[in-house]
Amino acid sequence: MGLVRQLAALLFIVALPVALVTTNIRIVANEPRLYQYATDHYNTTETTHIPRSELLRASGELRAYFNNNDDTIFVRVTNDDGEPVSLFNSRETAHLRDVKSLFQTSFRVQEVAVIFVLAYVVAVFIWAREYSLQALAREVLIAAAVSAAAVGVIGGFALAGFDSTFERFHFLFFTNDLWQLDPAMDHLIQMFPEDFWRDVTLWVGVGTLAELGVLAAAAGAYLTLTRGPTASYAVPEGVQAAVPEKNSISRRDTSAGSSCITQCEASGRWMTRSRCGTSARSGSASSAPRYRSRWPQITKVGAATGRVRASRSRPISRKRAR
Repeated sequence: MGLVRQLAALLFIVALPVALVTTNIRIVANEPRLYQYATDHYNTTETTHIPRSELLRASGELRAYFNNNDDTIFVRVTNDDGEPVSLFNSRETAHLRDVKSLFQTSFRVQEVAVIFVLAYVVAVFIWAREYSLQALAREVLIAAAVSAAAVGVIGGFALAGFDSTFERFHFLFFTNDLWQLDPAMDHLIQMFPEDFWRDVTLWVGVGTLAELGVLAAAAGAYLTLTRGPTASYAVPEGVQAAVPEKNSISRRDTSAGSSCITQCEASGRWMTRSRCGTSARSGSASSAPRYRSRWPQITKVGAATGRVRASRSRPISRKRAR
């Protein structure tokens, strides 16, 4: 395997979990039911004093904003008193601009990762046929194992102390403090409180682990089903009687054909046919049937020792006893 192929395989192992995580993030960001969950589960109508229908309409505008080319968002809603108000103030609007940039970066990464994974599978395994599907299955198992360990560790730290993890996340991905909002005044954090983001993190992590588990199970099942059988090779019927039971020979049946074993009665040497298909004697020197074999030459030196030596030297046809 060349350096380019090794690098491509390494990138595939990295790109597969990245594709899964970013795909799940994209689904979460554009799933209407998630916004309905936030509205109903965290009772945002009470904290924002805005009707549910207005909050769901505003959530739809947020989803559209995360996917369009608009630089900023302006949403007007009707509050419980029937007055039209701006849903987000200038600080919230500026933070949403940063959130949109982060989401769109994640979307681009997801697209690149998915395209690379598909191109790798099609180009290397299907079109070029440079690897077997077993090699692909092994790489999937490696990616699944490494990713599951990473997701498990990160998820464990996040759930153990989500408040500190939430803050570290914002310090890492945002260059300002616009994300520090007032839960008593700002509608954005009232609509999507910190506990909501903990739930989202849990769903993304569990979903990614489930997807990795399915891929790993499929890869493991394929490797198990395509594992080659191991069996003793067959000895021709006319030769079997001449082979002592204590000196029987077994090996993996990796190619078609059977082995032809001969015995030189005077010297006690046992020999098989090589791939050239030359003839051998079995039993007596005068009545031996002729066989054709595709096995490498195997020679047993010394009838009393029982030791077998395998070699690929030139085939032995007829040998006389000395």
